[in-house]
Amino acid sequence: MSLDKDGDVLKEIGDATNEKKMLNYKTSLAKNQFINEIKNGLGDEIKKGGNKFKVIKPNIWQKIRIIMNKIFTGF
Repeated sequence: MSLDKDGDVLKEIGDATNEKKMLNYKTSLAKNQFINEIKNGLGDEIKKGGNKFKVIKPNIWQKIRIIMNKIFTGF
């Protein structure tokens, strides 16, 4: 009777390790797919935009907030 119990325990351990391996594989696969999607999306964006770039300037309120932060964090 203890042999069956030991065999069941070993089977449970084997199943758990296989499930862990499967989850790690699925996670790495999903990460790789996500990275490939980002790379492909960036390629399309570059093709549409060409060599153009856009300068983003802060508005007056953002400039004031930056100056105030510099003043108060300097003390």
